[in-house]
Amino acid sequence: MILNNSWQWLNVEETTSTNDLVKKYNIPPEAKALIITAKQQTVGRGRRGRQWISQTGNLFLSQLISTDIDISKLTFVTSVSIAETLSDLTNGLTIGIKWPNDVLVNNKKICGILIEQADNGNVIIGVGVNLKSHPDNRDIIYPTTDLASLGFSISCKDFLQNYLSKFDNNMNICQQDFALIRQKWLEHALYINSLIKVSLKDIVEEGIFKGIDEQGLLLLETNSSIKKIAAGDVFL
Repeated sequence: MILNNSWQWLNVEETTSTNDLVKKYNIPPEAKALIITAKQQTVGRGRRGRQWISQTGNLFLSQLISTDIDISKLTFVTSVSIAETLSDLTNGLTIGIKWPNDVLVNNKKICGILIEQADNGNVIIGVGVNLKSHPDNRDIIYPTTDLASLGFSISCKDFLQNYLSKFDNNMNICQQDFALIRQKWLEHALYINSLIKVSLKDIVEEGIFKGIDEQGLLLLETNSSIKKIAAGDVFL
């Protein structure tokens, strides 16, 4: 099925991970990109090797695209597109993005994003959105939520179509000028000018979150100097 006049959409009953499944495909000639969704995902993956708990009824999708935009910038394109979709389909919620790409509603995580390099120069964008339910918060790093528990009944297809429209628009903007995407991201950013901790591979850095630079690196003010951080987990 073709969605939004450009995306070839394949929906499967069950797979280990949509990111792993989409690696087995090529972008079909009749479409500019491929998207795979699954009703059930048994071995979902998140950033830094973490498990993505995939509960039935939620949205699990992977996009296979061909682009010369850096993966680091695609992170911001994707998270902004998810935040804009949530704004379109809901009301009265506080929607924000925690660096680099976790989308939060009312300060609880509702979406995770995992972007990976594929063969032939293609890129895989994996997205999980809690539409119907969310994991038990006792055993995970960040508190989570879902749209149904907040009073919004949104189907996977409706969310997907709105998101793809936002994504296509933001990709066009990014190709013209990433600074415009950076500004959109900053408008949704959480914790700017707040004291945060950033968990790196071996250490934890603490300082004031001053936003992101022109490449999307986190700016952390420590002892009157600014450190630039490429990857890590942010905590208040």
